[in-house]
Amino acid sequence: MNQALVVLLSKKPGSRNPTDFRPITLLNSAYKMIDKLIEARLAREVRQLKVMHPAQAGFMEGRATADQIFHLETII
Repeated sequence: MNQALVVLLSKKPGSRNPTDFRPITLLNSAYKMIDKLIEARLAREVRQLKVMHPAQAGFMEGRATADQIFHLETII
């Protein structure tokens, strides 16, 4: 369960240039389910305990980097 397979996908069909490929990681389905359970529990605890600053937006559900850029531009 602690293994992953990295596969290179071509951005441009027929290309042989290494920069034209992007890696994706294939994980075991059981690992993905466990990961989602842990993530959901952690997110709930973070919300309930209010351990994140209200201005924090990175990796927060319903918030985006674009919102932070807008706030920064407004301040400037």
